[in-house]
Amino acid sequence: MLVKGVLFVAQSSVLEKNKHYKKGITLLDQGQYAMAAAEFQRVLSQVDENDPSARLARFHLGEAWAHLGVEMLRRHAPEAAEEQLRRALAVNPRFADLHYHLARALAGKAIYDDALSELDTALEINPAFARAYFERGMILCRTGKLKKGMQEIGRAVDIDPAYCRELYDSAQVLLEAGQKEEAMERLADLASTNLDDISYHFQLGKDRYKCGLCDRAIVEFRKALALHPGYADVRNCLGLALLASGKAEQALHEFEAALDINPRFVNANINAGDACLAIGDKGAAADYYKAAMQLEPNNPDAAAKLENL
Repeated sequence: MLVKGVLFVAQSSVLEKNKHYKKGITLLDQGQYAMAAAEFQRVLSQVDENDPSARLARFHLGEAWAHLGVEMLRRHAPEAAEEQLRRALAVNPRFADLHYHLARALAGKAIYDDALSELDTALEINPAFARAYFERGMILCRTGKLKKGMQEIGRAVDIDPAYCRELYDSAQVLLEAGQKEEAMERLADLASTNLDDISYHFQLGKDRYKCGLCDRAIVEFRKALALHPGYADVRNCLGLALLASGKAEQALHEFEAALDINPRFVNANINAGDACLAIGDKGAAADYYKAAMQLEPNNPDAAAKLENL
């Protein structure tokens, strides 16, 4: 992983000398996605498509297309959204979010079978994808499969605490009373829960972290947490990006926040130990590694780090 990260950083350094790449990044950060895509395409036209230096430009091109697709969805333009999202998927076919958004575009065109197929793909990639379960449930409800639809929505509510269980329960009561229209209104309120941007910024942060772009990853993780601060996974990833940036004390704060949310988070304990080591507190590091071992006695990472101390 370290070698891969160094490779991407090296590619980034080369590409930043390219005026089209630099302009594309600026436009991407400004939300000028169509113009950014055009700049990244110019970069790719200047190098062989198999050249390693093209990888990062191609990644950002897919990112720009993905943004455009989501923007078209917000404008209630499913046809245009589908076009952009399919372009993005051609670059990043294993991004669950892209399959989810394409499903939304297809559902907006009443192509429900294809939409459900895209959601199946999203859930194959990420089996804990709450929004995909929710969208499946809404499609099933719209097509008359109310019982199965409510079960799928219930799975989303169980997975993600951002969904209001009271709204879901009240919709169940209304359905059981035969008040379908009122129940669907409650589900529409539940669907308005702002998870799209949370998940999008989280995924974008992870992608940028993998590419060695830690400062930009930190920005995306903070955007996700501003929308919903109670995600242990986001806190943990923010901590990793901060630690990689040499901000060990800030990283430790995020790992501790993740453990406050989920005390059984093994990796957050290990990462907190790493942060303590970076600060110079070996005793606290040992405590965190021991806590990880108590939760998962056979964890090789925690065991090795504890032994090295």
